Amino acid sequence: MKYQLFYLIFFLSLPLNVLSQSNPKIETAYPEYFNLPRETMFVHLNKTTFISGEEIWFKTYTYDRRQHKVFKETTNIYVGIYNSEGKQIKKQLFLAENGRAHGSFKIDSTYTSGTYYVKASTNWMQNFKENDAFVQKILIVDKNYAEPQKEAISYDFQFLPEGGHCIADTKNHIGFKAIDHLGQGVVVKGKVLDSENFELLTFESNTFGMGKFIFRPEPNKAYTAEITFKNGETITKQLPKAELEGISMLINNSDKNEIVMSFYTNNETLKNIKNKSFKIAIHKDGDMKLLPLSFGQSTRKSLALNKEVLFEGVNTITLIDSENRPINERLFFNSSSLKSESVFLSQLPSINDSLALSMYHYKKENFNLSISVLPETTISYQPNHNIISAFYLRPYVKGYIETPQYYFYKPNAEKSEDLDLLLLTQGWSRYEWNDIFKNPPTEVYDFEQGITLAGGINGNYADADSLYMYSTQYYSAQFIPLDKNKGFKIPNFKVADNENLKFSYVNKKMQFLKPTLNVTYKVFNSIDSLSSKTVDVYKFQKTYGKPILENWTQNSTVDLDEVVVVSSSKKKTPVVGFQSFERSFKKSTKIFDENAGLTYPDVISYLRTHGYKVSQTFGQVVIQSRIPNSISGEQYPEPTIYLDDVQLQSFNVLYELPSANIEKIYIDKRGLGQSMSGGSGGVIRIYMKENSVFDIKEASKVSANYTVSEPTIGFTSPKTFYTPLYNSYNNSFFKEYGVISWIPKLELPQNVSSKILLPKTETKVIKLYIEGIADDGTLISEIKTLTLE
Repeated sequence: MKYQLFYLIFFLSLPLNVLSQSNPKIETAYPEYFNLPRETMFVHLNKTTFISGEEIWFKTYTYDRRQHKVFKETTNIYVGIYNSEGKQIKKQLFLAENGRAHGSFKIDSTYTSGTYYVKASTNWMQNFKENDAFVQKILIVDKNYAEPQKEAISYDFQFLPEGGHCIADTKNHIGFKAIDHLGQGVVVKGKVLDSENFELLTFESNTFGMGKFIFRPEPNKAYTAEITFKNGETITKQLPKAELEGISMLINNSDKNEIVMSFYTNNETLKNIKNKSFKIAIHKDGDMKLLPLSFGQSTRKSLALNKEVLFEGVNTITLIDSENRPINERLFFNSSSLKSESVFLSQLPSINDSLALSMYHYKKENFNLSISVLPETTISYQPNHNIISAFYLRPYVKGYIETPQYYFYKPNAEKSEDLDLLLLTQGWSRYEWNDIFKNPPTEVYDFEQGITLAGGINGNYADADSLYMYSTQYYSAQFIPLDKNKGFKIPNFKVADNENLKFSYVNKKMQFLKPTLNVTYKVFNSIDSLSSKTVDVYKFQKTYGKPILENWTQNSTVDLDEVVVVSSSKKKTPVVGFQSFERSFKKSTKIFDENAGLTYPDVISYLRTHGYKVSQTFGQVVIQSRIPNSISGEQYPEPTIYLDDVQLQSFNVLYELPSANIEKIYIDKRGLGQSMSGGSGGVIRIYMKENSVFDIKEASKVSANYTVSEPTIGFTSPKTFYTPLYNSYNNSFFKEYGVISWIPKLELPQNVSSKILLPKTETKVIKLYIEGIADDGTLISEIKTLTLE
């Protein structure tokens, strides 16, 4: 065995053309089929059963399967909601940063009770026959919800020979699988009988209804199995008729360090193949290792292979004959190099009205995580995949997989054996050899990294060589050059959904004038649907729901009337307590002159280039520090802003406020410029000129610009998570369906703990469902149960 192992490692290190110079077809066809990079997605939902009036909170992760890292090429992530028939209800576009995006969907009155699906995809995925969009079944419940009537229990049982063939007069592994009418595995016992009703062997499944047994059928004989289900029901099933000639495949993946591949045939077959050469192809995602195989005078060939030279995750073994035809195939999982990590969680002393937790890890990488925090007794979180099964298992297996995350949560020898049974019984690889040989994908659809914005000036504007674009949610105000035809085209442009773009042109007198424009947007936004095949696959995903809605506060959020405080005084005297800190502002003081408008046409443009994330749309202004709050590690706090020494309760008063009206702006990013409250987002003090003609009521009316109506689809701005207001934290509704918190973007640096703040809900035991990925592609998927002090 040791000699054979050395032999295999030697051959795996050889170039492919050395191993099979006579027929290079598979050596060229397989890599070509996977030449284009493949994206795989995972969507982490905060739960899977929702109540009308709630929000569906989610985070998407995009993964490069070949590089085993975050996929950063695509920034445009489409997330949609589809009904039980697969019809699109709503779809939105989200902006991914470093392969990750997060957002939410409001469950409004248009959603009735029932089954829905959440799908996440990209434009690039349309290049491939295999559908790599991520789909998760969810349940929405309102007061009219009625649980579907229970179907009559029925069972299905299948025999599935390993490698795809059962050969007479030789050794075979016969896999089997038993499921109920809901697609869930059921425990069975059985026995195999010959035509004289003589018992040859017995078998028993695991908890998922899967198992295997060794069988050596005689030629031209029929065999029957008696299968007994857990409820005592018994059925009979014919075993597959044994083929008179062929090769059977038996894979032993039980050893931690090596895999043993055995190939069996009978004497009748050996007469025809003893002088023929075969190839064993071990492949994954376009990478392939080839081994020569010949039977000679033996009906059995067994080879051992060190797992360190194989691919991580799912490997596919394909036996290929001398005419380049795949004749046997089997998937197996190599966990020897699986990149996963654990996090550690502890409770800290409470901070004001919030619970405080500390999370850390030992790996020398930076992690980006999302966390759903629910009561320990919840039944509202039943995802079909976690991030590990979504990236390491789902792309390679056909059809529905029952609870795939089970195999990767606290893995052990029993789970490894169960996973091997799954891959034995699930059939051949998801990728069809006929397509690999004849229909490689072509690059028709692009990686989308924004929206293409194009347009031009209509009319006679001889002195216009550029357009002035006012600041947007994603860009500072800037000049856009025009070509000789007075047109422009901006690829990879980012625009928020329902955001109006405003343009002016500047004449030779440096006056801002209103042009006449034609502007178009180009972005993939077709209405799509889930195929009936996809719905059939995912309909078996579990969801639960029969809550007592009287215990749920329907008006779960409190909307406050907007309060805008504006000073009618032009007095510039600082408020008490400010002068002692004025020195800390001096370095960032800006005194505007008459030409300042050409550099910073409005206050928003200035703040955006001086340390703040700023957006203004439809009269709404959002300003946040670019530095995350050190306590939560996730939120970007707002600054405290004073306009003529009056603290603003809303920033909307700054909407398109012209900089020509400003005398001074003081910025203290550390928050030292005030002594009474807040300060984590810094302090900004804005002073108007004494003779300013600024009128707050007219601030949003700019006459010297052309307004472009909102695009068909733009990037949806993520909302800040809010915890619903519940009537009680002690009733069964909250314990089974309630939400404590959702943290979509937690940065977990190496060697540094991060603090998490949670609302107090009187819950004694909580569960944290944690998913995430590190810079090097290492994955985290854990469920942490924490008893609170």
